[in-house]
Amino acid sequence: MKLHKIQLYSSPSVGYIRNAPTGIREQHRVGSKYEELYFRVKDVALDTKTESNKEPRKLFYRNPEEFERHQGIQLSKQIKNEWHERFLNSRSKL
Repeated sequence: MKLHKIQLYSSPSVGYIRNAPTGIREQHRVGSKYEELYFRVKDVALDTKTESNKEPRKLFYRNPEEFERHQGIQLSKQIKNEWHERFLNSRSKL
């Protein structure tokens, strides 16, 4: 397995959602009902905790496919299908 470095941006526990691969701040806040519109993961693979933040970093992607491209891994069809169903359900409630 070949290792490669990737640059990523995490979102603060309070504030605007930040796109993990681009660093662009999205129009929605962390913890809001709009958080359901994003594919979210916690970065528990590395020791990313700091004195001011004891929690693993929270990463936001626009969809599972963006996560796959950025991380260079393949998710199961089940994970992607479940997320797409949740996304459509959440979007219909807004």
